[in-house]
Amino acid sequence: REVSQIRAEGVKGYLMGNWNVFDLVIVFGGVGGLVLEQVPGSEEQGDDLGKVVRAVYGFVCLALMVKTFYFCRGFKALGFLINMILNVLKDMVNFLIVLGVSVLGFALCNFQLQGEQEEQWEAPLDALFVDYNVLVGNVEVMEDSILGKWYRI
Repeated sequence: REVSQIRAEGVKGYLMGNWNVFDLVIVFGGVGGLVLEQVPGSEEQGDDLGKVVRAVYGFVCLALMVKTFYFCRGFKALGFLINMILNVLKDMVNFLIVLGVSVLGFALCNFQLQGEQEEQWEAPLDALFVDYNVLVGNVEVMEDSILGKWYRI
């Protein structure tokens, strides 16, 4: 179906549709994750490449969930619920922006405070992952850090 749509509309016309681009991102994200997985060392959880692979797969799963919601809107019993969820998400955008900026600010602050002293804080991206884990309630990542010793975590 997609190939026939590309033939009928041309590549430029096909890429003008937002859902078509979304589909391509899902496909290329999944294939890209598989390719990155084959690189030696990507299966190690502490490796930066392993974190990238997990982030790519997480984004693809999130995109597939959004696509599933899009298809479920057509069902009579689910359409109202999906529209309600979309309205709530639209209302949350400003909050999520403020939350994201706050998490990024705390991550950069923690990186400056602990960057050279801690093994798990080798890059700002590591600090962002640690702060995100603390935000969602996983305080075990800070047991051996300076803040963990201060707060007796």
